[in-house]
Amino acid sequence: LLAIASVGGYWVEEEHFEVWQQALQQLSEVNESGGYRLWLDLQRYPATLLLYALGLGALAKGKFDFFGYLLKTIIHRDYKEDLTAVNILPPVLLCDYSDDMKYLEGMERRRVPLNDWLHTELRQYTKRLISSDDKYTLIFDKLEILIALNFAFQTYESYEDERQWVPVGAFGYRYGNRNRILQEFQKSISELNDESPFVRSGIFGRTVDGCSNNLKILNKFIGRLGWR
Repeated sequence: LLAIASVGGYWVEEEHFEVWQQALQQLSEVNESGGYRLWLDLQRYPATLLLYALGLGALAKGKFDFFGYLLKTIIHRDYKEDLTAVNILPPVLLCDYSDDMKYLEGMERRRVPLNDWLHTELRQYTKRLISSDDKYTLIFDKLEILIALNFAFQTYESYEDERQWVPVGAFGYRYGNRNRILQEFQKSISELNDESPFVRSGIFGRTVDGCSNNLKILNKFIGRLGWR
């Protein structure tokens, strides 16, 4: 499914959006009855894999509208409020025991171990679409930055509250890629205005001001991280 998803995200057309969304919903609907909390939470790990595989393919082709559509997918939860995919599937939101992810092989000293694990594991499914390892990492970081921005878009109305939080990814410490990506986003919005692909897709704002507001939220959050 992951091999199909990365190619499917790359070549997706609007008539395919709902099919992939339904696949994401099916993988996200799990049994939340009694048991060890970590294992219950990680039942949605396949859905996280699918979201990332589809997103990597889509962003390699610049299909921001499709990735934004996936992030708005409604995920059913037994006995709890339904949430959108961006509120439940990012690695740091997948489970309440993030430190346990450091037991993954080679991830013992990582700040975001599950994110880094995904970065390594999904590479094999994208090599035909993205030949360069450096470009793959750049697209991976762009995906996680867009997740953070979309989370801000769905959650906050203003950038003035200092307590605002967004799902952090490997971009938290890969500052070279992060700065390059954020500069790309800001330049696109400033120069193209309503014609920017980020405004037109509505992935992290419906207007120029809305997109700029969510970029400010992300930048303030990054400043509070203090990662070097």
